[in-house]
Amino acid sequence: MSKKSNNKVCCVFGCPYKAINDEPRHFYCIPSKPYEKERRQRWIAAIRRAK
Repeated sequence: MSKKSNNKVCCVFGCPYKAINDEPRHFYCIPSKPYEKERRQRWIAAIRRAK
């Protein structure tokens, strides 16, 4: 049985931050539900990432 990884990394290109216990950082999921399509597009535009 495969184990799901809990590693979190920043999705902004070039950002070196990862979720490490000794670094208090907040990581958020990009909206992915169908009714959040417009919000998802704004998030992607704000972080300057392609789909």
